[in-house]
Amino acid sequence: YYFRGQLLAQLGLHSRALEDFNRSYSLGFRPAELFAARGRVAQLLGRYEDALGDFGQAIFWDPENARYYAYRADYFRSQGTYHTAASNLGQAIRLDPELAVARHYQGLLFYDLGLFPEAIRAFDHAISLDPGLADAYDSRTAAEYQEALFAKTGLRTQAFQDLSSSEARRA
Repeated sequence: YYFRGQLLAQLGLHSRALEDFNRSYSLGFRPAELFAARGRVAQLLGRYEDALGDFGQAIFWDPENARYYAYRADYFRSQGTYHTAASNLGQAIRLDPELAVARHYQGLLFYDLGLFPEAIRAFDHAISLDPGLADAYDSRTAAEYQEALFAKTGLRTQAFQDLSSSEARRA
């Protein structure tokens, strides 16, 4: 069930993949990779509490796997919990500085914060580590566009503006 679930997830059949992952779990299959895969699919389906729990279980079973921290960081970033995302990314990068997906997620975090030059550098780093990481090219293009737009208009993304005003209120 686990391997069929992996295949179904790759085909974009996320609901069916989740059913197979759950069946695999009910039969006693508990490797960390199962939790990580199930968490990724749950996140895609908008089942955020399930995703967070599964990422936590993956880390519990294999705390030295940088990829699981990166996945959890992407979850926190997608929820707007930027400090927690940064902490998880830091752990992923400490465990494996050459993990391209962690550098890509780091770029996405910078992008969400309106830090476009930093995002571009992170995307470039991800691409240098894995030239086949197509999402990093797309993300870099978006960051380059936003940086050019900022240079022309002086406007940052809404997330950056929200974070800046939130920090100003705390000060």
